[in-house]
Amino acid sequence: MKKMAVIITCVGCCLGLWQTADAQETGQWGMGAFVDYARPTLGLADRWSGVPKGGITLTYTANPRISVEMEYHYSLFGDGSLETTPFTWAVDKRDYVSPNAVHEMRINSFLLNTLIHFQDRNRNTGFSSYFAIGTGLYAYRTKVQNLIFPGQAVEPLNQSLHLPEQSDVRTALGVNVGLGGTLPVGTQLALDVRTRYNVIFGYLRPHLAWGIAQTSFFQMLDLGVGLKYYF
Repeated sequence: MKKMAVIITCVGCCLGLWQTADAQETGQWGMGAFVDYARPTLGLADRWSGVPKGGITLTYTANPRISVEMEYHYSLFGDGSLETTPFTWAVDKRDYVSPNAVHEMRINSFLLNTLIHFQDRNRNTGFSSYFAIGTGLYAYRTKVQNLIFPGQAVEPLNQSLHLPEQSDVRTALGVNVGLGGTLPVGTQLALDVRTRYNVIFGYLRPHLAWGIAQTSFFQMLDLGVGLKYYF
């Protein structure tokens, strides 16, 4: 319940900022496209390395200092650690790698972000830095296939005997915070760069024979660059 209260508070803050800013000044709408590099941290880093991800945004410039942004991003984490990590078979004490293993995760994120600029952009035509905070839904699906069944008790190990396909399919709440900046390019375009830290309130099942514990509240750092068109 405490986690849910934190999320609801973040959503309320984002909506409150949007409504307050809109009452002060009507601004512009903009559409953007982003390319990011997402790097798992903590427990998630035991499963995957960093990958590129892509996304689109719809931005409302509420006033010279506050923008509200709706965001969609897609990422595919492939070549997971289970594809190369061995397990030690209890019968002969030897290590075995599953040669045909598949270990991946796909994430579709739908977020509402508030960008709070440190400068009044009507008075600053150059680079404008901002603080970003957001929350939303992260729909993720993992796939683990072709892992050798480690519970066999008779030698030799049958490497064609696999565990059933395993999958975690969930939609979890998450939050992100970060820093970024925009740089006008002409009258209607702007370059946007940002770095953010994401915390997703979901979990991934353990794979104890391979030394991977359950991962709860998995986290990642992303660095992105995008181009926005204002109309």
